[in-house]
Amino acid sequence: MGATASLETNSFATTINLNVSFFDLRPKENYHAKTNILNIEEKVITAEGIVYGQDGAVAAKAIGMFKASPVKQ
Repeated sequence: MGATASLETNSFATTINLNVSFFDLRPKENYHAKTNILNIEEKVITAEGIVYGQDGAVAAKAIGMFKASPVKQ
């Protein structure tokens, strides 16, 4: 989610708050995740992420807040 926030704002994103709910802790061979930006307000980005197991079932959900900082060149 932080990487998506960084790409969306073209900046470095620092995690302010991250809440994760786990639904399936059994190890899987493969996972995939989807991330959505919910809100961008000044330098604060709110994003959600969902992790799916190889069977398509939700393994975890998260919501986080990130602070955007300019990338120094």
